[in-house]
Amino acid sequence: MGASSPESNRRATARTARLLVRRSELAALATLLSGAPYASLVVLAADLDGSPLLLLSDLAQATRNLKAEPRGSILVSAAESGRDPLDSPRLTLIGRIEPTSEPRHRRRYLARQPQSALYADFGDFRFYRMALERAHYVGGFGKIAWLEARDLLTADIAQGFAGAEAALVEWINRERRAELDLCANRLAGRGGEGWQATGVDPDGIDLRRASDGDFARLDFAAPAPTDEAFRAAFSDLLAAAHSGGKN
Repeated sequence: MGASSPESNRRATARTARLLVRRSELAALATLLSGAPYASLVVLAADLDGSPLLLLSDLAQATRNLKAEPRGSILVSAAESGRDPLDSPRLTLIGRIEPTSEPRHRRRYLARQPQSALYADFGDFRFYRMALERAHYVGGFGKIAWLEARDLLTADIAQGFAGAEAALVEWINRERRAELDLCANRLAGRGGEGWQATGVDPDGIDLRRASDGDFARLDFAAPAPTDEAFRAAFSDLLAAAHSGGKN
């Protein structure tokens, strides 16, 4: 087999970086406070195209900073216990972080972070979405790349996928519950039963178990741009789970 082309390598890196955002629950948010960097901890979700979603209080210093200067950055990391964190994948996203009233953003955020429903309707809380400009990916020592928003996000796919999102979640929870448990156990390395899809996107499926709130993620081998492609990609995951494979 011949060597991979720079274009295929770029697409692969962008997809790996996007999946890092989709899998992350916590992130560091950097804003500007009187011209100086100010970092804070935030809870993360992702829009259909992979754009970061946040829920912030007007009383938080970071929110005050964004009102004065909406440009900021978000750092996500896949560092694991027992592994050198500097040899682990991480991604810094740069863009404008502004309030959103889009119902989908609220729905996806609360599906990903259900504990936030306790205060999401408080008068001082608002949902925010990052309009990504570019991102810096570090996959470990010597694996570094700058990515433009058009490379990282699946904006063209997500626009057509939005209309199928709710129906796909309903379908998979109604007709594929047992298969979700199998995939969570064998592909995501999570034990137990009672897994349910809380969200879907062109890259895969978010799962949560109601009994303990545990989260799992099932990623497709390639983006699925349509309802039909999504169902076919899930069938591929199921085949891999039945074979005993682990992604």
